[in-house]
Amino acid sequence: MQTNQLAPGEVTDLVIGNRTLLDNAGLTEAPPIAAKNLTAWLQALRDGIKGAFKAPRSTSVPFTLAAADWDENKTQTVSVTGVKLASNGVVLPDHAITQEQADALNAASCLLTDQEADAITVTCFGSVPTVDIPMFMLLL
Repeated sequence: MQTNQLAPGEVTDLVIGNRTLLDNAGLTEAPPIAAKNLTAWLQALRDGIKGAFKAPRSTSVPFTLAAADWDENKTQTVSVTGVKLASNGVVLPDHAITQEQADALNAASCLLTDQEADAITVTCFGSVPTVDIPMFMLLL
């Protein structure tokens, strides 16, 4: 029996019997077995070969840090639709932020300190902003 060594990441044809089911161009014919799981696996394999396994698109969710909503601990919990306890993301100022709002945000030294389903908590480690600050969370 002859075995060929493949380099890491190298793809070869998938042959069952004398039928080539998958080659470098993609799926060449339906598998000879009418099994949904095999068909789905072969489709995923083909898509993977073509580079279809990519990170999902990021989502931008706007929110406002309202001047009136800071509590005595310098924290504020705001609604951010789509965030989950284990979501990855980043909180950034909105592109329409004014100089006054940017100065207030810089002086506040705000950080994301907690998150739960559809909400995040932001804490100020500097002075609490006295103006509303437009923000967004980029969910990755």
